[in-house]
Amino acid sequence: MRTDKKIVQLINEVGLNIDIVVALIHRTAYPFRGEIADHALARMNELFSAAGIDEANIPQRNRYANMGWFLSVAERIAGYALGNFDHALDLARKNAHALGWHPSVINERSVQHFSSLQEEKEMFEKVMSGVPEHYKRTFHKNVETFGKAWEEELELKGLISDELKLTTVVQTMDGIQVQDRATEVITDDVRNAVSKIYRDQALPIRVAEDEFWRTLSDENTILVTLRIDKSDGVSQIVGYAKGYPLERAELRRGTADRNRGGNNSVYLEGIGVMKGF
Repeated sequence: MRTDKKIVQLINEVGLNIDIVVALIHRTAYPFRGEIADHALARMNELFSAAGIDEANIPQRNRYANMGWFLSVAERIAGYALGNFDHALDLARKNAHALGWHPSVINERSVQHFSSLQEEKEMFEKVMSGVPEHYKRTFHKNVETFGKAWEEELELKGLISDELKLTTVVQTMDGIQVQDRATEVITDDVRNAVSKIYRDQALPIRVAEDEFWRTLSDENTILVTLRIDKSDGVSQIVGYAKGYPLERAELRRGTADRNRGGNNSVYLEGIGVMKGF
């Protein structure tokens, strides 16, 4: 911040003290406990002194510390109050990528995230008291939906055992039989199931969804689905591997692959597995 001339200009224009601003940001560290809190508090006290707030002026220092706490809680509530569950899930995916979470723990960590807000009950209630009813309902509904999704994952994990039969099916456009392999024509139901698994993943690099859907109808696409046999006799898609001939792949500039042009290699675009599996 101190080296960004535009930010410094804006801070000066509105008459703020940059040391106070940086101190507030330190208070938004999350989770604010243990070593994270110790480090943030030590740095905040240094910044308060640099801003000219005397060590004896505890009320003033506490005021700014509480302001940072307010901002921290408000920020963690706002993202999940401003949109429906699709919006909330997209936000959770971005948080997962930013924090280095494995995609499989998004629901679990999201539930922990909301539980931690309850641990900050005093500030949580203060922030929520100023949130319009519509956004309160949206927030609570998203929290509830994440909770249900995590419960469903736990139920799935409870069902998974060595006896669970997983099968792979090679999907084809025209029903051509692949030797020694179970095959099935790609239908809209297959496309929908695969696309949903793709959407639910926290991928840092993503193919545009319309492009992902379009290539599911491309005759050059190679798609293998992972399935389980449910008790009602229906086969459920729980994962996929998707790719196409290497010659159709746009490789990073400078990449040299001796197999390119040989029509003998597959480029693996991605593998997706349903949460819980």
